[in-house]
Amino acid sequence: MNIFNWGKKPIVVDCYTYNKTAFELYPIDTANKFIPRWWLHAPKELIINGIPTPTLKRCAGLMSQYKHGLVIPLWSEMIFTVTNEAYTWRFSDGVSNMQAHFADQWRYYADPAQIGALKIETPWIMKTSEDIDWVFMKPSWNYKADNQMNILSGVVNCKAYQSTNINFTFPYHAEYSVRLEAGQALVQMIPISDRPIKIRHHLVSKEEYDNLLHKRFAFTNFQNKLIRLIRRKE
Repeated sequence: MNIFNWGKKPIVVDCYTYNKTAFELYPIDTANKFIPRWWLHAPKELIINGIPTPTLKRCAGLMSQYKHGLVIPLWSEMIFTVTNEAYTWRFSDGVSNMQAHFADQWRYYADPAQIGALKIETPWIMKTSEDIDWVFMKPSWNYKADNQMNILSGVVNCKAYQSTNINFTFPYHAEYSVRLEAGQALVQMIPISDRPIKIRHHLVSKEEYDNLLHKRFAFTNFQNKLIRLIRRKE
């Protein structure tokens, strides 16, 4: 525990899922549980040209990143394959899925003839009762350096919007496969706050989950919450 957080009220995060495997084996957890294996086994320094030289093992930015926030790990092995302009995906659980946005929704960011865009549907709803923004970002050090999945970042207020779906882009006109193991850190969520985090996991039925989803994300409900949050910030 960070001594500077001592005595501060924790941010309570409620994480709901209907997926028993995600709940029991691959739950949302604090980032310090996802330090990359390669980093753990790396030496702290090497002798280069006779001079002791630090490695990434001593990178302050890398080490600090895993002291903050939460991580959503992959709950099922996934294989994503691109062949020229065709792409396929497969999850080992046989039920997980992705969605594709219409190209007209995002063509102002990238050329749809060169880049594809997909959304991984996670089995988690994450909510808090407090008006705190969270930075969603790719935990780059947990991915292979040549990984072609560009996880897109953003800032989300989990009081108004509790979806944890993960958007990413990928290049066309190449042939490659991306294979991610269950437990892979998919996305890191860092609150814009120095308070500690308390996670509460809830295993619910699919019906309960869908009811939460529809209640939380109905357009009028979401719009009204967002308007109230914006007015408070003003």
